[in-house]
Amino acid sequence: MPGRFVTAGDVATLARARASGFTIDALAGPVAWSDDDVRATIAAARAGDCETIVVDSDHEGERYLAELRRAGFFVTAIDDLASHPFPCQLVVNNDADAEALAYRSSSGDTRFLLGPRYALLGPDFREAPRRHGDPSGPRDVLVVLGGADPLGLAPALVTAVASLPSVDRVTAVVGPFATHLALVEDAAARAARPVRVERAPTAMAVLMAEATIAVSAAGQTLYRLARMGCPTIAIQAADNQRGQLAALVAAGVLEAVTLGRAGDVTPVVVAAARLLDDARARASMRSAGRRLVDGQGAVRAARVMVAALREVGAR
Repeated sequence: MPGRFVTAGDVATLARARASGFTIDALAGPVAWSDDDVRATIAAARAGDCETIVVDSDHEGERYLAELRRAGFFVTAIDDLASHPFPCQLVVNNDADAEALAYRSSSGDTRFLLGPRYALLGPDFREAPRRHGDPSGPRDVLVVLGGADPLGLAPALVTAVASLPSVDRVTAVVGPFATHLALVEDAAARAARPVRVERAPTAMAVLMAEATIAVSAAGQTLYRLARMGCPTIAIQAADNQRGQLAALVAAGVLEAVTLGRAGDVTPVVVAAARLLDDARARASMRSAGRRLVDGQGAVRAARVMVAALREVGAR
């Protein structure tokens, strides 16, 4: 049963959490990860009669997590960087390079759930829809650049990918936090091939099943694409993505491409064209993705959490 969702996020964050059935606590005042923040979070958890707190951030720090635990909660951290020792009972990092990071427990009893076996995917990816985006049928390229697309790449990618002669259609996903929907729609209207624009769709598994290939940002979307067996060109836009992408490339799940100067998308589009013309590479990526991610990671992590809570006598 959903509990409380505590955030200082924007309207889109609140709306998505509310739609999932959570009681919302919007923290407008405290500075993120400050003493005031931790006190407000503890108060919200107690008001909701919660026994466990899940913290999803790479910026909270060891002290913040320790304060939550000292207040009597079972604390789970969802992390990507292993940038400090962890005083909480559970840490989940589903990135492909997670096991290579130097995770440490400062409490001596932290359990670490690491790697794509614990990929935190939604229910629609547990029983994934049948894939029908390859090898026959229209060649549909899915352009999906995360929740916000902070580099604003979508309009240029839509224009360039739609100009490829091997493409029949482009599906452009505009995330819930992106602010350039009008620019993407304008690019779609002017494109050389039909472009379908989807704003924060709820049926991402279906879109991924329909796609011949995907062009994706290098975030958690990569694990959804792997689960769906969707061959992917992943865009490396930051140095901290290097480890994860290298591990996914080594697993045969995707091809990683770096942007050109000043965010030029030409290297990405060249790689996409090459993958569309290479049926063998696509088939290999499909198989590798399904082997790496089976869609059950969230269930595994939840079972570990529930078992640990029972050990300490929680409800």
